[in-house]
Amino acid sequence: MAPTTNAVMLARIPVLVAAIKKYLAGKTLVLNGVTITAEELINSLLAYAAALTTSNEVHAQWGDTVAAARKLEPTANTQILGLENYVRMMYGNAKAVLGAFGMAPRKVAKRSAATQAEANERSLATRVARHTVGPKEKAKIHGEVPPAPQTPEVKPKA
Repeated sequence: MAPTTNAVMLARIPVLVAAIKKYLAGKTLVLNGVTITAEELINSLLAYAAALTTSNEVHAQWGDTVAAARKLEPTANTQILGLENYVRMMYGNAKAVLGAFGMAPRKVAKRSAATQAEANERSLATRVARHTVGPKEKAKIHGEVPPAPQTPEVKPKA
């Protein structure tokens, strides 16, 4: 039997119950190796239908709840981030206070000597490639203003 949706099962169960009452009332059935009376089968099907109905209602409520939570999420995230920043600004890396807020102290990244040396080499190479210099070197650079081109005097004709 192919899988069915809740809506299909909810439509099918009343039909099955009506047919069981009409043709199998008062009989004992053996279904998949299990003996069951017609009344027990009807009760089982009705309980399943009630569970499906409840499941559909709860699912709809869940969807509404998720939508409401998503609507509040941006504001809450902004407020939480602001609170974390405020606590870190006020208390620094105080473990007791940060722990009370569910936060951990920030870790300071430590570079190895080799990594720092490589970073220095790259920095110097970048300065050479871009022809950049520091403030002392800049102070040594002096430009010269080229003399203005002289135009010959024109004397008016008298």
